[in-house]
Amino acid sequence: MATFNLQDEARSLVYGGRHDRDEENDAVEDLPAVVAGQRAGAKRGAYCRFPDGCTKYAQAGGLCIAHGGGRLCTDPLCPEYHTRTCKKHGGTKKCSHPDCTNVSVGKTRMCNTHGPGRRCQTDGCDKVDAGRGYCMAHGGGRICKMDHPTACTKKQYRGGYCYEHAIKPKCQSEGCTKMDLGKGHCKTHGGGYACKVSGCVKKDQGKGYCIAHGGGNRCHISGCDKVNRGGGYCKAHGGGKKCDVVSCKCWVVGGGRCKAHGGGNSSNSSSSCHSTTGKRCAEPGCTKYNQGGGYCLAHGGGVKCSTDGCIKKQTRYGLCSGHGGKARCHVTGCDKISQTKGLCKAHGGVKICSALYCSRQAKTKGLCIAHGGGPKCKHPTGCDKAQRSGGFCKAHLASRASTTSTRTSLSPTDQPDSHPSPSSYTIPPPQMVVASVQSPSLHIDPPCRTFVL
Repeated sequence: MATFNLQDEARSLVYGGRHDRDEENDAVEDLPAVVAGQRAGAKRGAYCRFPDGCTKYAQAGGLCIAHGGGRLCTDPLCPEYHTRTCKKHGGTKKCSHPDCTNVSVGKTRMCNTHGPGRRCQTDGCDKVDAGRGYCMAHGGGRICKMDHPTACTKKQYRGGYCYEHAIKPKCQSEGCTKMDLGKGHCKTHGGGYACKVSGCVKKDQGKGYCIAHGGGNRCHISGCDKVNRGGGYCKAHGGGKKCDVVSCKCWVVGGGRCKAHGGGNSSNSSSSCHSTTGKRCAEPGCTKYNQGGGYCLAHGGGVKCSTDGCIKKQTRYGLCSGHGGKARCHVTGCDKISQTKGLCKAHGGVKICSALYCSRQAKTKGLCIAHGGGPKCKHPTGCDKAQRSGGFCKAHLASRASTTSTRTSLSPTDQPDSHPSPSSYTIPPPQMVVASVQSPSLHIDPPCRTFVL
């Protein structure tokens, strides 16, 4: 009579019978010695099943968090990990302050901003204590554990390490070392989440939408819907990082400096906005900026329009301006390029001069040329007239042109001598002197009466 053993039945359900247990033992023997030693005698699924022999513990799906395991938020477009819902989608208690959606802390039912909480000990700072009595800006928080080859002073991001040294989820595509941006893959291999708007193929930048459809962080200025570029504000309202060079107001492109001061390039020794540092065209003698591929647009740099037969450069959406790379006027039947407010220049898509009763187009500082807007003449005398061509106003451009033409028309022998030699004078014949007196049509100066022979 066969006997029923509950322990054996449970073991068979886990391993699928004796044959599967043998395969499990063979798999352990094939692993590296360290990993095999950790897995010996452990239940199947206790460690990550990633093919390279990961020693981390498996989460949901048989993989560790770094290799795509774990449970995601129940929101279909959210990549955050949680058993049910993440913090953004109601997975925690919210602050009881009106209109506040931050997570409540402790038993106060208030967030750090509206609750008592511990504050930074620095005088005048009201930020939250991030650790050790100070906010993140004043040295609080936990420091990265990395101490080789040098101690890292950055803040912890995950697992006791900063963002640079932390182990991040990798793309599961074979041979790819890029980060997992969602769905187990990088952006190149189809990872990430698309915008919720029907027909939009852009990536989710926050709240399920791309930047164009309302995703991402916006400027804190009331009525401004531009993207937050840093510090809570758009570039127009002071957001973003400025160049480290004193008196330079250009935007940072890399290494704390703008393009003109070497931003994004190893050479940072420049001190003028008109220098030749920065990423420049690789063509010998060309000082234009590198637009892609190592060259400027004139020398073949940049990316060409995706329309067949078009050799123009892309502006956006993979298309040039003429094939839809720029927004069009919203007026029905108008296919001109939109300037401002969704309209072309002909339909009012321009900024109007801020001067009273003026309807001209504003150039700079909100003013038209007639009211002081636009670039000024570069003449050394300090002319405040508007530029017309070559950096000069009409008057100084004409004077420069006449001066240049005069200098080029005179040969070196024709140039007037300020100190002529007395011996260079010649005595005109008597008949010429008489003719000059009798004929008023001849404008010949009378001869000098004093001669040096």
